[in-house]
Amino acid sequence: IRSGWLARIANETNGREETAVALSQSLPINLQGTNKALAWAPARLDGATDDTLERLAALYEYHPQMAQSLETAINSEAIANGMDGNSMSMGQGASKKSFVALALAAGRFLTTDGGPTLAVMELGGWDTHNGQTRRLNQQLGALDAGIEALHKALGKEWENTVVVISSEFGRTANYNGTGGTDHGTGGTGFLLGGAVKGGTVVGDWPGLKASDLYNDRDLKPANNTYALHGGVIQDHLGFDRSFIQSSIFPSLKASPMAGLV
Repeated sequence: IRSGWLARIANETNGREETAVALSQSLPINLQGTNKALAWAPARLDGATDDTLERLAALYEYHPQMAQSLETAINSEAIANGMDGNSMSMGQGASKKSFVALALAAGRFLTTDGGPTLAVMELGGWDTHNGQTRRLNQQLGALDAGIEALHKALGKEWENTVVVISSEFGRTANYNGTGGTDHGTGGTGFLLGGAVKGGTVVGDWPGLKASDLYNDRDLKPANNTYALHGGVIQDHLGFDRSFIQSSIFPSLKASPMAGLV
C-alpha cells in the first residue's frame, strides 16, 4: 500500500484516532495511507444548516462509519472556525488571506485537547517561470503573514513547536528570458519554532559561480531534504534513527541530521 512519510509517522503514534490534520481540500501525498489523519479547508460554499445536519445524522444513524465521518467533520469545522466564528472563503490561488486562514485553523487544531500533533499546510504559486520578482514579493508576504498567524494561534505551544518549510523542487540559478526561473535541483528549507536550535545555516554553501553550478544551471544540493526531515522526526518526535531509515525513509542513505532541535 502506498503511503506518505507523515502517514507512516501517524501510523506509529498511539493514543488518538486522528494524530494529523491537513489544511487542504484533500489529503496531500505525504499523509496518504493512514486512517489517523483528517482534512479541513475553509468552505467555498455556504455551510450546511442545522436542519440539514440533523437530517444527515438521522440518515447515518445505522451506518457507524458514515456517522463517525459526519461527527468528525462537524467537530473539525467547530475547531477551525472558532477563530472568528465564520468560515473564510479560500478563493482561487494562494492569497495571503486564505493562507492566514489556514494557519489560524492549524493553530486551533494543534492546541485543542486531544487534537492532532501534526499539521500540513500547502502554499502554491511558487512555480515562477515569469515575472519572478513581483510574484515572489507576493508569495513571501503570504508566507510571512501565515507564519505570524500560526505563531499567534499556537500561543505558548509555539515553544514546543517545529515548523518545517520545504518544497519538492528548486529553481534554476539564473533568470530565463521572461524574468523568471525554471525547475531546478537545489533549494532552501527552513526550520522555525520555539523548539528549534535556530540562528544557523546547516550545510555548506555551494556557491553561484558558473563553475559551482550543478549541470551548469542549478544550485548544487548540499544536503538531503529527507535527512533534514529525519532529524526533526528523530529529535523532536523521538523516533529511533534505525526506524527512520528503515520505515520512514527507506531510500535514505544519509543519516538524519542531528542537533536541529
